[in-house]
Amino acid sequence: MKAKYTVGCLLIFVSLHAWQLAAQQTTIQGPSRNKGITVERQGAKPAQRRLPAIAVPPKPVCEGANYSTDDYNDSWLMGGPIVAIAWTPAASVTVSRIEVFTGEGSGNIALAIWSDDGGGPSKPLANLGDTGYFPLPTTTVSWQGANLLTPVTVAAGTKYWVVFDPVGGEQAPIQNGVGQQYWGSSSGTITSVPPADWFGPFSFSDHAWKFRMYCLPAKDVYAVKFLCGSLLPKATTPPPNGVEWPVKPGNYLTAINVHNPNPANVAFKKKAVLLYRSDKNFEPEQPMPPASSSTPRSRTTGTGNRLRGHPK
Repeated sequence: MKAKYTVGCLLIFVSLHAWQLAAQQTTIQGPSRNKGITVERQGAKPAQRRLPAIAVPPKPVCEGANYSTDDYNDSWLMGGPIVAIAWTPAASVTVSRIEVFTGEGSGNIALAIWSDDGGGPSKPLANLGDTGYFPLPTTTVSWQGANLLTPVTVAAGTKYWVVFDPVGGEQAPIQNGVGQQYWGSSSGTITSVPPADWFGPFSFSDHAWKFRMYCLPAKDVYAVKFLCGSLLPKATTPPPNGVEWPVKPGNYLTAINVHNPNPANVAFKKKAVLLYRSDKNFEPEQPMPPASSSTPRSRTTGTGNRLRGHPK
């Protein structure tokens, strides 16, 4: 009976926490062209503001839109509805963090990557991964974001949606440029929006949305198998002491099976390793003796799939 009571308390706590986060979202009133997704700042002049150069992030940005500068349209605020911005990655990557250019707000925001429903016009379909809700700085406008709770692998050339659940009243992460298609919703959360509640789509030249992403490094672990064998007939003279020499003169064929755990293609080069006797100075057709007979040396030559027992 005690276990049931503990679980019940936990569920009540989680539900209360989610309600508290939702209650912090604010609807901002003011002039708007997109049903309140963004609201024009009262008394502001339509101008694009440019901040001093911000320090380069510690690791390179792998994907995003309009992140090469810190320009932004100071005259627009987020109105409160959730916004979903169309995005098609140029490369197949695994996204681990999302950031948008915003600030000057108070409360919790969230970011996510959603799939596309493939309709015409297409809409966001389902949450693939999100940051959860995190606090927004109150005084500065800069890149704000968080790590995804679970990294999301996206495919190059496939349409996705970057979803932003704002507080309402913070700086809209937009600049002048080629405006992406975007939708809004006044209901739901970063993880779930009723399909019928999306309204739009919209696109304006002064609403080029700014976001950037960081990705997990490509895995550099490969399972490689080498199959080698001599094509020459066996020597008529038995090996000394019954010990078979590891490398004999001849042509060696090598088959390489590579398992690639990354979402993107990899390129590699094959190199031939040539073994020769240290005491014979590259004598032609001289096999490599057992390790106990002499100290072998090795060197690497250029690309190719032919391996000989002595260098050319």
